[in-house]
Amino acid sequence: MERVKNDELLKNRGLGATLKAAYNMYLARFQFVLKHLWPAALGYALLAPIQMLISLPSVQMGRPSIWLIIASFLLALVISVVLDSRISQLLNNKSWKWNVRRMFKMFLLTYALTLLVSLLIGLVWGLSWLMFAPQESSTPVEAQLVLEQVAAASLKILAVVGIFCVVIGLLMVPFAFSFTKYIVDTTSRLRDMFFRTYRQGLRHWGYIFATLVLSGLLLTIVIFLFCLPLIIVYMALFMDVRGMAGGDPSGLPGGFTWLVYFVTFATCFVLSYVVVFFAFVCYYMYGTVETREKERETGNKLSAIKIVEEGV
Repeated sequence: MERVKNDELLKNRGLGATLKAAYNMYLARFQFVLKHLWPAALGYALLAPIQMLISLPSVQMGRPSIWLIIASFLLALVISVVLDSRISQLLNNKSWKWNVRRMFKMFLLTYALTLLVSLLIGLVWGLSWLMFAPQESSTPVEAQLVLEQVAAASLKILAVVGIFCVVIGLLMVPFAFSFTKYIVDTTSRLRDMFFRTYRQGLRHWGYIFATLVLSGLLLTIVIFLFCLPLIIVYMALFMDVRGMAGGDPSGLPGGFTWLVYFVTFATCFVLSYVVVFFAFVCYYMYGTVETREKERETGNKLSAIKIVEEGV
């Protein structure tokens, strides 16, 4: 696919113009996207139902071994890297192998950040419990009071952890620009995402946040509509498993598992193409931030020259 020219990408767009440009790009290049992504989308769609089914406590399928779950997770990671690498090819026109290496590094970084954030949330939870937890008591009257204090302390802990999670989420917003620049700008380095490009994204936090929220809302509606059949079959499967756990016989037909697999396969295959729109949104969002940064640098240089001239 022909890459978008810099004079078209590097424009100072507003929120609506960014979404419109991404939508126009998606429509104009949809036929190429369809041909370009189908091998990776097919592999992802074939694996996703297997991973979802073995994660369910289905009596029909039995309890999967821990090694099967680990193998399924690793395969899902590989397929996700392959799929995202094919999508990133649409944005930088580099080779597939080059994008796989770059995407694999970014996935490892994402998992490391997720682990770090999880540890921080656990630490905040533990410290909050130490701060708000009531003292134990052995008498019945005081025990009832302790239960009430535990309930009040739990609300305080949830509030503290909730506020902490919101703050972390808001601080993660500039990474949308950092990650996109790492994919689009082939000279960008991994460590730049935490320093230079993160600061650039932080200066345009409001625009990035609004773009992510609006595009995410639109995608959520579209994904929900496509996932309705999937939700229905999994609700039926879950209710059947719940009834069997209580001793009731299974009320599902013998081929229902195959129906679940087919619906999951079809849904995941379609969603592989839906998420491309979000990649295009981030692409034009990156172009806008880059343009504003260049305008900012130019303005600073002109201001410096003006100050020097006035001093002379």
